[in-house]
Amino acid sequence: RAAGIKGLPALYRFDKKINVFTGPMPQLDEWYTGTDFGWIRPTTIFMTFEHGIIYVWMMIQQAEMDLPQFLREHVNKAQARIPGHPRWIDYCDHQHKRQHSDKGSMTSEEIMRECGRFPVSTYSTPSDRAQLMNDCLHVGILQIHESCETLISCCEYGLQRDAKGEIIKDGFWEHSGDALGYGVWGILGGQRIPSERVAGLRRRTEEE
Repeated sequence: RAAGIKGLPALYRFDKKINVFTGPMPQLDEWYTGTDFGWIRPTTIFMTFEHGIIYVWMMIQQAEMDLPQFLREHVNKAQARIPGHPRWIDYCDHQHKRQHSDKGSMTSEEIMRECGRFPVSTYSTPSDRAQLMNDCLHVGILQIHESCETLISCCEYGLQRDAKGEIIKDGFWEHSGDALGYGVWGILGGQRIPSERVAGLRRRTEEE
């Protein structure tokens, strides 16, 4: 966490007892990633969606690295550890059609496709994504593998919000939170879970 930044936990519904799991990676027909671009701390999260539950299996993150190098040397190599030969959908920032940097004319989308990725995005704000993630965490339909220690720390206390509920840009945790948020938002089609359904699922989970 960046020095001097203080706020409230953004993912306040996270509970290790409910939202952390263990187990081997499954062999499925379809896998997903959530990717946050950026030279400072590019981040990709690997996920599956089974029986209405989002499972997070792995997070890849590097510091001060351009997008092509990050994708080729880290994301694509990590993908080779996934069982089988699934179809991939890569959720990312809705600004992926913009020029990636002033060092070249390619957009982030073009770079991703050139590196063998399949970018998809829809518009969302950091606050939108945080609210959806909180709803999912609250009812246990967002699960994070115990090996993702940095992401778990991000959910526990790293990602912060200010008094108005806006996500604080700290230069560190925000990238993990964005990558996770893009994936969750994309998998669920940007659909908020109705409050009455959250309450019903929460009651059912507590009863079980």
